[in-house]
Amino acid sequence: ARELEKIRREREEEARRKQVEDEELAARLAATGNPLLRGANGSAAAGGLRRRWDADVVFAHQSRSEPKKAKRFINDTIR
Repeated sequence: ARELEKIRREREEEARRKQVEDEELAARLAATGNPLLRGANGSAAAGGLRRRWDADVVFAHQSRSEPKKAKRFINDTIR
C-alpha cells in the first residue's frame, strides 16, 4: 500500500511539473510569436514584417493568372 501511494504521489508531482512547464512554454511562445508583443529590438530577424507596398491590395495577383491577349496586326493605314 505504501509503494502504491508513493508511486501515485510521484506521478501526480510529475504531471503537475509537466503542466507547469507546458504553461510556461505556451506563454513564451505566445510572447515571442506575436511581433507586436516583442520589444523594439525584437528577438526575431530584423525586417521580418517587411512586405511589398501592394501586399494589401485585394486584386494584387489577378493579372498573373489571366492569359495575355496577343495583339493582332491590322493592316489598315487609315486607323
